[in-house]
Amino acid sequence: MSDRRFDLDPTGADEITRLSANLPPLPSTVRYYDDFANEFRTIKGIADAKWLELNLDGTSQILDFERLGPSRQVYDHILVDWFSRFDPHSIEIQHHGIMSYIGKVGLESLVTLVTAQPFDARAHWNMIVVPNATAKQSESLRAALHSLCRLSVGHWSPSHTVIVSSLTGPKIDKFRVVRMGECFLPLDQQALVVDHIDSMCVALESDHKAVGDQNLRDVCMLVLSYQYALRPGQSARIVSAQIPAPVH
Repeated sequence: MSDRRFDLDPTGADEITRLSANLPPLPSTVRYYDDFANEFRTIKGIADAKWLELNLDGTSQILDFERLGPSRQVYDHILVDWFSRFDPHSIEIQHHGIMSYIGKVGLESLVTLVTAQPFDARAHWNMIVVPNATAKQSESLRAALHSLCRLSVGHWSPSHTVIVSSLTGPKIDKFRVVRMGECFLPLDQQALVVDHIDSMCVALESDHKAVGDQNLRDVCMLVLSYQYALRPGQSARIVSAQIPAPVH
């Protein structure tokens, strides 16, 4: 049974099909920089792929296109534009924002934004997107519309970026967890962390073999995150050449 969220009415299907027929060919390859592996990666044949694989922070992330239906060709051009401007982490976030919006509101809404006249698209945004989209979803939709403006797809052109920038979304307080103190450990838990690090240091000073390799790695990671505020990805990017030799 078809999921109606991913269906289009005949008018919407005809408009997106007509628009797609006028799109230029896609590049045969796109590249992105994998900052974890410190190398460029190449993706071939986006137009024929059922999904794409991105290597992020040492893991494989899949970009699935199943929900796009007849809007897939337009989305491929958006994606190629993103690869030319965004880092792969941002691309993954924007992609999942679009897919989750389709899953929540329906493909018809995305197709309307793509094919409508800019002022009609703005009216649709205010009536449908604003009351239904999350902050991340609305950000992803704006990113897609900015790409359509850059690429002059359909009725969109570079002169319409002002309209896209004016489209509103849910207000978010990016620093709420800091203001509320939710990102900080309570003092009693901080004391436990410090005591554990100190006990490991005392053990190592008395006998460098007193702490096993696994426990030593764990406490080193704890020091990096607690004392130096490194995030997991930053810790994972530390290489041997960056570690100073011990002083005897």
